[in-house]
Amino acid sequence: YIDGLLASGVIVTYPWSPLTISLVSALKDTDWSQAAWISAGPMHFTKILKQINAQFKEANYHNILILPSYHVYPYHYSDQRGPNHMSVIFSKGSVMDQKWGTTHGSYGGSRWSSTIRPPTGTILDELIDLYVKNIHDPGLSALAKKRVRWVVADTVPQAGLCNRMSHLVSAFAFAMATGRVLLFDWVKSEKGMHENGIEMHGQSDFGELFDVPVEFSFAAARSNFGISDHDIESMTVRVHEDGNFLRALRTQDVDRIFPQSIVRIMRFDWWAAPLIRNPFYNNAVFGGSGSDAVFSRLMKFMFRPKNPVVPLANCDWLIQHRSRWERSTAPIASFIDCGLKNGLNDSSHTALVSDTEHTGHERERFSIVDGTGCRASLECDKAAINAMHQYSSCKKAVLTAQSTFGSCIAGLGLMQVTFTVDSSGKCDRRKYVDPIEAGTLPGLSRSIESALDLPNTHKSIASINANFAHSNYPFVLFVDDISKWHYLQPLLISRVHVIEVKRGTSDLYSTLDYSEEPLLIPQGGLQFEMMTRSSTLFLFGHLQLSRFDYAIKVDSEAYATAAWRVDPFDKLTSKKIGFFIENSDPNITQLELWAHFVQYVRSNQLKLKQPGLVMTSDGHYRNTRLCSCLIGFKTSEFRRPEYKSFISHFAALPPDNNSVWDDQRILALYVALYMDPEDIEYFDYLDIEHKSSISPTLIDIPSVSESVISKAFS
Repeated sequence: YIDGLLASGVIVTYPWSPLTISLVSALKDTDWSQAAWISAGPMHFTKILKQINAQFKEANYHNILILPSYHVYPYHYSDQRGPNHMSVIFSKGSVMDQKWGTTHGSYGGSRWSSTIRPPTGTILDELIDLYVKNIHDPGLSALAKKRVRWVVADTVPQAGLCNRMSHLVSAFAFAMATGRVLLFDWVKSEKGMHENGIEMHGQSDFGELFDVPVEFSFAAARSNFGISDHDIESMTVRVHEDGNFLRALRTQDVDRIFPQSIVRIMRFDWWAAPLIRNPFYNNAVFGGSGSDAVFSRLMKFMFRPKNPVVPLANCDWLIQHRSRWERSTAPIASFIDCGLKNGLNDSSHTALVSDTEHTGHERERFSIVDGTGCRASLECDKAAINAMHQYSSCKKAVLTAQSTFGSCIAGLGLMQVTFTVDSSGKCDRRKYVDPIEAGTLPGLSRSIESALDLPNTHKSIASINANFAHSNYPFVLFVDDISKWHYLQPLLISRVHVIEVKRGTSDLYSTLDYSEEPLLIPQGGLQFEMMTRSSTLFLFGHLQLSRFDYAIKVDSEAYATAAWRVDPFDKLTSKKIGFFIENSDPNITQLELWAHFVQYVRSNQLKLKQPGLVMTSDGHYRNTRLCSCLIGFKTSEFRRPEYKSFISHFAALPPDNNSVWDDQRILALYVALYMDPEDIEYFDYLDIEHKSSISPTLIDIPSVSESVISKAFS
């Protein structure tokens, strides 16, 4: 940093070396009236080192090795580079840091210090304490102002109390593993209707519910560090919808993959289990503990009730029954039956935690905990927290499948035997589910997309929410005017991601550059041809969807009419596309489309992989439509050069051929040309309505002889 001056903070040498002897012995002649950096620091060191190097040169010894400064001094005190640059430097070879605390007068008197330490007793407690003392507290002090290393966990009240807690515990584990400061804002929100239209929700302030163990406030940290909104964004990577993120948690050094100063995450589950199993972190950070033990200890550390709660002294079984929500729940009798089949009996001390009223018989048989379905006040939250801690001492549990509240009770108490009951009444032993392998945890690599029609889209979202058991996947909405969606604001800030498609004058009929966004839509809205071109040219290959491995496109007038018993995403994981299919006799316009397709195949000397999908056995065009009201797809398929070339061929047709364009038929032609039968999933098992009821069929794909194909494309 200063030409010719060497840093003296790190010197590697062997005992009694000429260097160490010279450095110490020369101190007797130094001028102690000078500043420390002159009398005994870098200036003194540089002077002695030059003398020794000259002596070595005369004796034909090797010169002393001087390392680049970034290995040990990534920042000089005068350095003006931003914190994000610092974070990247750490990921690329800096083994330590000089914080220049004395130079900046940063030591002593910081208000950023913890008030509560975890109880001692286990290795996890000691590791949490070490993290707080060595990472969290210093990371919020003046020493860290140019060394921002944060994980910011976004929370929303719509996610539910236990969903928020599970997410924050995950983020705490991530912060421990990567040496970051955990920050979040859990502030009071007013009572309002939940997006499911069934429950009210609200949120108490974090400090009203819990003893705050350390300083967690994101807003306070931003203010203290003086970081603007613009700088925050430039320093931040958002990973909650990045498929690479959960994969990295399993086996990799996550910090090298995501080195940015701020890692920002919003999820609604216990997503850190793969991280704790990761060999890179398991022993070094978590002392070899299992994910269940880490969850329990971090829950007790972060969420200690403001008013102490004494767990039940004698509880054999917990039954947790949730019925006031958008999903179906089996009757309480199914839960009792599940317990009876697994050891519950009349002599068992059993607690029933429920959000509904129960009969006198049930009240005689169980200890009833009412009111846990209430979500709209401080008293509601306190009751839920108290129940969570009180019943965490139960030995076994029967829980409502997909309800996280019971999972938090079981996880807090490290219950070893738990069962879940699904909406059909089926009883299963509860197991850990890997978010990537199963694809059933919310929000990472899945999307349901709905387009451009306000009231119908709202109805479509509500119907899917009510009928799709895995409807905690995120929604991505492409809208032409974001201001129209203000009434959906509670929904938008949680699971719905809105992409505004601006009005403008760009020619929608030109081939789109997939690297640019957003699409400019002409004034006046979308007509049918324009809408279908928007899907095939723009939406399927949109960069916003590249964050997901798979997506399902749902038209705004498509509604789920009955419960989806099968998760279509589970079926799609080994496929490239999924759809309903319809056939009809072609009209003249569709025959023109076929003629353009024949021209493309012939000019590119291609061969159809599934000719029978779009051809009859005698070689005529079979008018096959992939019903666009609901299409599932592997997002990478629509970023392939083959797809862009194929679509560009039709996009290049002159304006008088506009009526030829039909995304449903063009997609059928693309599938017939490039996809094998095993690449396709037929959604005949999903109940869906689009304007009028659809009766999906599994068509018999005829065999078409080579001679017939050759004649058709000659």
